[in-house]
This record gives sequence, structure tokens and C-alpha cells, in this order.
Amino acid sequence: MEAVQLFVDSFNEVIGRINEFDVYDAETEVRGPLLGDPTVAKIKQDMYRTLQQSAVGIETQFRFLSEVGIRIGAEGKITFDPARFESAYADDPEAVENLFAAYESQGSSTETIAPGVTVDRVSTDYSELGFGDLFKQAVSKLTNSIDGTVTLASKSFDALIEAQNKRLELIDERLAAKEARLFREFTAMETALARLQSQQSSIGLISQNLATAGSLFG
Repeated sequence: MEAVQLFVDSFNEVIGRINEFDVYDAETEVRGPLLGDPTVAKIKQDMYRTLQQSAVGIETQFRFLSEVGIRIGAEGKITFDPARFESAYADDPEAVENLFAAYESQGSSTETIAPGVTVDRVSTDYSELGFGDLFKQAVSKLTNSIDGTVTLASKSFDALIEAQNKRLELIDERLAAKEARLFREFTAMETALARLQSQQSSIGLISQNLATAGSLFG
């Protein structure tokens, strides 16, 4: 039962972390950073679908987690009823064990792609699968390092960040070029003003000299 409680706690921790970011506060009108994100939606969808599906190929009496006390409660988190679980286990311990731990598979290394033509391709068919491995497979699809949902989303975010960084670099280059142009224009303007001031001084000196000469010859 401790293992089941640990599973419930782990599931709820994941949902709780998602809800922290996939949220909208109507009072403050603040949106969570992952509100409406398709990756978050898929993670929750896959987790709940796995939670509510039937165990694969189980012939004993318990095939759904709800039958042993695990149900969806408030805020999408799941609840665990220990009394219901203990009652189910006392009634049929083998069925409870199968519900979580059943595993039977068949592997194939060839596939017929045309009459008389086969190729090597490893595949696995599961005739029995309990919730332990059902969730293991679900999590693997989300997190595997090649094409997992979270992995692809992470790569997409990295590409977006890289594109934004390049855009910022381009903006910085344009600002630097504009700054250099404005500095050149300012320098040219200062030079022109200095020349004008020099010319005004010269004109003033000439005017003063003419006035002096006029007074002498007047």
C-alpha cells in the first residue's frame, strides 16, 4: 500500500507543478507562463488517459484503478482510499497485484512488407500490462531523449530562444550603427558651429576695424 500511496503522491506532485504555471488569475488578470501551452495539455491528457484506462489483458476481477480506491478529485489531483484498497486486496490479492504488476509480452524481429519479403524490425506486443508498466510507457513517450513530447518541446523552446537572441544581436548591431552615424553627424555639426563662430569673430573684427577707420577719416 505504501507503493500505491507513493504513486498517488508523485502523480499529484506533477499535476500540482503543472497547475502552478498553467493558470489564470481572474482577479489580477495574470496569465501563467505555460497557460494554453500544447505540451502541457498533452502531458495532462496522456496522464489522465492512462489513469482512467483499463489494464491490458487482465482477466482477474480488478481492471481499473478506481476499483481499488484511486479516483480523480479536486483540481485534477487523485485521491486514494486506503480502506477501499485494503478491502479489495483482502478479497482478491492476486487481482490487485495483477492490476499493478502484470506483464507479459512477445517480441518479433522480422516483419513481412511484401509477399516473400521480410525485414528485421524489433517490435513488442503486450498481452498483459498492469498500471506499473502502463505509466512507465506513458512517461517514456513524454520524456525519451529522441522524440519525447517534453524533449521536442524543449528543442522548440531552445530554437525560439536562439532565434530571439539572434534578433537581439541584429537590433544591437543596428543600434550601434545608428549610434555611430549620429556621432558622426554630431561631430560634423560641432565642426560647422565652430567654423561659424570663427567666421562671426572674423566678421566682428572686420566691422570693428571699419568703424575705427571711419572715425579716423571722418
